[in-house]
Amino acid sequence: MKKILLVLAFVLGFSSCKANKIETYKHNQSVSVSNQKIKVYTDPFTTDMGKVSYITKKVDVLKIESVLFSNKIQKSSLKINLDSGLSGYIPLSSNPYKGGNFSFKEKINVNGKILTILNLVRNYTIEGFSDSPRDVLKLPYDSSECLYSISNDKRVSTTCITSDYKWIYITTDSGSGWIKTDYIHRGIGGPVLWTPEECINEELVWAHER
Repeated sequence: MKKILLVLAFVLGFSSCKANKIETYKHNQSVSVSNQKIKVYTDPFTTDMGKVSYITKKVDVLKIESVLFSNKIQKSSLKINLDSGLSGYIPLSSNPYKGGNFSFKEKINVNGKILTILNLVRNYTIEGFSDSPRDVLKLPYDSSECLYSISNDKRVSTTCITSDYKWIYITTDSGSGWIKTDYIHRGIGGPVLWTPEECINEELVWAHER
């Protein structure tokens, strides 16, 4: 059972500071700490005990502001705030936005509703629990025009996903279009999409050991 409870999460975007090669991914996620004693540091890419400004308690809620990644030293860190007003950094073992995945791509208008689209370049398989082919749609909503149908267990590549993680844009030999994320799988255990929220939640479970 996970010791960290994901309360609220929404990916906002990405920016980069070329001068010091620090990539900053805006990230809004609140996480309640269970029993872990997670070290909060004054600097983003350190595990120097002399830079520990706070150790979390069970009552704490970590309000994540952004994910930082240093190209130079290939390290990642969370920038967090606490209700007490304290802010600091928690080191990560990897970058949840590696390769720019889940960073902002564009906004599109779908029937008067503005949807935020995020980058996601990966490969998936159409799930095989149903005998019925899956419809690939022109736009990410249920009654959109069907472009073609795709059989189960078909391998597909993706380029983007809606920010609510409900629709994903796939490409196959038959063309490209939108399909529900419920219809894809990775072929291995664990979360299917492995979103930044899921990745961070998992990281924080073990952060007390770093």
